[in-house]
Amino acid sequence: MPLNALEKLVARHCAATILGEKTGSLVRVSWAHYQDHRHALQALRSVLLAQGVSVRVFGTPAAALMYVYRPELLKKDLRDHQAREILARYGYGPDVFSSLQNRLMATGGFPHEIGLFIGYPAQDVAGFIDHGGANCILTGCWKVYHDADRARCLFCTYSKCRERMNRLIERGMTLSDILRSA
Repeated sequence: MPLNALEKLVARHCAATILGEKTGSLVRVSWAHYQDHRHALQALRSVLLAQGVSVRVFGTPAAALMYVYRPELLKKDLRDHQAREILARYGYGPDVFSSLQNRLMATGGFPHEIGLFIGYPAQDVAGFIDHGGANCILTGCWKVYHDADRARCLFCTYSKCRERMNRLIERGMTLSDILRSA
């Protein structure tokens, strides 16, 4: 059975996470679109969870924010000393998801530290915060302030994941099939 609209949206926007190359991805969905596809979300969660991928939905004033992530990679990323310092600076407690939800509502959008949740290097998140988004050494999936060579490699990997996911979707593969082949 071909992918439904929600599965296609998530597969395309979260390809690098689904294929195991990235900690997490975010998909912004209007509240109306989210309500239309709530039934499909449960099935999607089950398919992804079987392969070690979780889905959380956060609320923002304007839209639902679907967070597709690999819990083990997130734990590893958030153990980084600089990541812990950044989260502490913004008042994150032990329940980082509740803290993130509060920050999403307080900022009305995307707080800068959200990069830590989607696999951006802590040094680059800190650089973005400290420089207000200016003076980066490279721009791609994020603004890079440290180790441009590594970032270029990651940008290329993420692009290849999107291309691969699009090919698999075009072949009519189900998300379960795609995950099994990953």
